[in-house]
Amino acid sequence: MFAPVDYTPLASLWDQFLDAKLDAFYRSLSAYYISDGFVPALVRGSPLDVAEYVFLKLMCKYETHVAFLNGNILRFHSRFEDRISGVFTQMSPYSSAMYSAATRLEHDNHDEIEQVAGCYFKEWHGEPGDGEEWADTYPVSKIESGRLPDKTTAKVRFHSLPICFERDRFNIVKELPYWGRFAPHLGDIKFLIKNLGGRPICVSNDKLVGWEKILSGETHTLDVDLAQMLVTTAGVGRPTKIPAVIKAYKFIYPDGHSCGWKEAANRIGLELGEPISQQTLKRALAKIEDIASDVE
Repeated sequence: MFAPVDYTPLASLWDQFLDAKLDAFYRSLSAYYISDGFVPALVRGSPLDVAEYVFLKLMCKYETHVAFLNGNILRFHSRFEDRISGVFTQMSPYSSAMYSAATRLEHDNHDEIEQVAGCYFKEWHGEPGDGEEWADTYPVSKIESGRLPDKTTAKVRFHSLPICFERDRFNIVKELPYWGRFAPHLGDIKFLIKNLGGRPICVSNDKLVGWEKILSGETHTLDVDLAQMLVTTAGVGRPTKIPAVIKAYKFIYPDGHSCGWKEAANRIGLELGEPISQQTLKRALAKIEDIASDVE
């Protein structure tokens, strides 16, 4: 991780961004996972995946460069064409799980996943239609402001595979990773790696005017980017289970349940003929309380 004078490595900017913004992304994404507009098949991944996506989208606006050991700098376009992902391409969590498994089974270099995707990458084993898995893995925190507990943020993982850059270090990869052979625009990717592979990505300090305000929250740039991302992945929404859970709960437990949450959720799941998570049951009961308070 290095950059010439008057330039800052992306790796340093990412560390600053993550320290300042991960809590906010966790809160936004955990709420999104339980919203009626959440479509799990279209999700970009965990709060960490989405934070990285928004960060890299921001870096595209700052004019990326690669640095050479002799001090030279080369400006390069982070996108191959307008609206076509380039060096910052990320695979979906579902594709990433499939291709990382294939890499481990078929490829000789078993360290490649960690070398490129980082030590915090973890395969996502949930099905594309299973939104409950996201909500259960990254539940809403009861702490609504300020820093989240370390035990909450320490469990967050990446579930997406990068193709052209090494995660955390933000160097362009030296070789096309095994899973990269399935990527679109493969010719452009190979050309990029052949000519710039191994070089660290950096940004001119002149382009970082306003960066401190973004980190401190004085500007709403990130809020807009995140809101747009959530809207574009929300699609038409998915049917919520809440009404059916409420109906089944009132039928099985007219006076409330005295057993544990897990047992109650399993009992309701049997009634409905599909698995129900404890998180869904809790949201259903919260909805009942909201309705009762409105009536009062």
